[in-house]
Amino acid sequence: MAALFEVSKNAAVAVAACDDARLFLWRLPQKEVMRRIDLAGQSIDALAISPDGSLIAAGDHSGSHSVWETSTGERKLDLRTSFYPFRLAFSPDSKQLAIAAVGQPVRIYKVETTESARVGRPH
Repeated sequence: MAALFEVSKNAAVAVAACDDARLFLWRLPQKEVMRRIDLAGQSIDALAISPDGSLIAAGDHSGSHSVWETSTGERKLDLRTSFYPFRLAFSPDSKQLAIAAVGQPVRIYKVETTESARVGRPH
């Protein structure tokens, strides 16, 4: 059963984080399963897909965040925060990932370099 579900803004790719600790990716509108990504037991709390459908980000309760390429399933990035994610979002150009961890400042990471910048505190 899917716990979280996202569709890219261009409606080309959909992703579901499932209760069996796997991500399922579909090619749309064909409704074809592109791939399955094993999460090695992680329980996902937040999920995002880039606007162009090329990247998927997921974060779990331990503060682990990962980014995968949808075309290959290759993990591009692993990040660690001290708290679990409330929300994840990609920039319109898919080059940055914003992580809003519970009770922490929002941070924006460059997907290619993991360079971060403090953006602000939640209210």
